[in-house]
Amino acid sequence: MVLSRAGQALLWSAALFPGAGHLHLKHFKRGIAVIGVTLLVLSVLIFQFVRLAMQVIESTLADAITLDVPRLAAAILQACAADQVLMASLWALGLCWLFGMLDAYRLGKKPHRE
Repeated sequence: MVLSRAGQALLWSAALFPGAGHLHLKHFKRGIAVIGVTLLVLSVLIFQFVRLAMQVIESTLADAITLDVPRLAAAILQACAADQVLMASLWALGLCWLFGMLDAYRLGKKPHRE
């Protein structure tokens, strides 16, 4: 089974990284823009998660003598679920991924340009 250009671009963006399908189609400016925005959102997400996890770990270790890993993991997940910046960046990452897939598919459907 041979995938069309649009299918290949969709697969590249879905499986690898948003913007990879654009690069595959030789739409370099748009691909780099999608990759850049996605990396920016991903960096905010990681920074926020690490910040929250460190806060929970520091407060938990100050109160407890022994390390209870399941309780610590539950506390981190609870703090993450309550954080609006983390949830917004998670949604933004999903939207970047979806945009990268759909836009690469749309561009792949257009006639081939050199």
